Amino acid sequence: MKNITIEQLGRLSDPYYHKEIGVETKWRIGDGAGPGKNAIFPYYTADQCREILDNVCGITGWGNEYREVAGYLFAVIGISVEGQFVEKSDAGGARGSTKGLSGEDKDTWNAKTAASSSFVRAAKAWGIGRHHDLLPKMILPVKNRVAYTLEGVALEGPEALSAYCNATSTAAGYLYWIYNLEKARFAEGSRGLELLSELKTILTAE
Repeated sequence: MKNITIEQLGRLSDPYYHKEIGVETKWRIGDGAGPGKNAIFPYYTADQCREILDNVCGITGWGNEYREVAGYLFAVIGISVEGQFVEKSDAGGARGSTKGLSGEDKDTWNAKTAASSSFVRAAKAWGIGRHHDLLPKMILPVKNRVAYTLEGVALEGPEALSAYCNATSTAAGYLYWIYNLEKARFAEGSRGLELLSELKTILTAE
C-alpha cells in the first residue's frame, strides 16, 4: 500500500487543493429558516470524497470498509501515513424521502443513503469537507422546493443553486453574513457600513 506524508495529508482538508482537482462544493436546500426561507447547506458527495482521497493518497494509499456496531452502520476509512495504517470512522443514517417507493425499493434506498452518509462522515473525520462548517450561513427564499436569489431570480436545479452559493460564499460573503448578524449596528450612513463597503470593494477587486 502506498504511503503518504503528513504534509500530503494536509491536502485532504484544503479546499483550494480540492478546487485544483475539480471538486467544487455542492449546496442543498435544508430546514426552514423563517416564512418562505430555508437554510442552504454546503456538502460533498461520497463520490467527491473518494475523488479527493484518490488524488491525495493514490488509489492504493487508502481503503474503506463498513462495519455494523449496535445496529448502526459505520464507514471506516484507513490511510497509510508514513508507514502506519490509521483508521477513522463514523456512523450515518438513511437520508431523504422514500415517499412513493415500494417496500423493497425503500429498503434499498435506505441502505444506499446510510452507506453514503457514513462514508462522508468518515471522510470528514479525516478533514475532508470540514471547511464547510466555516462558510457563511446561507438563507434564501424558497418556493415549491426552488431557491431564489435575494434579487428574486429562480435557481432551477442543484447545479444553478450550487453555482450561485459558491460565487456568493466568498470572503465578501462573510461580510454580508456579519452585516445580517449585526444589522442593528450598521445604521445607514454609519462609519461601520462605510467600512464594510470599503472592505467589499477591496475583496471583489480584480
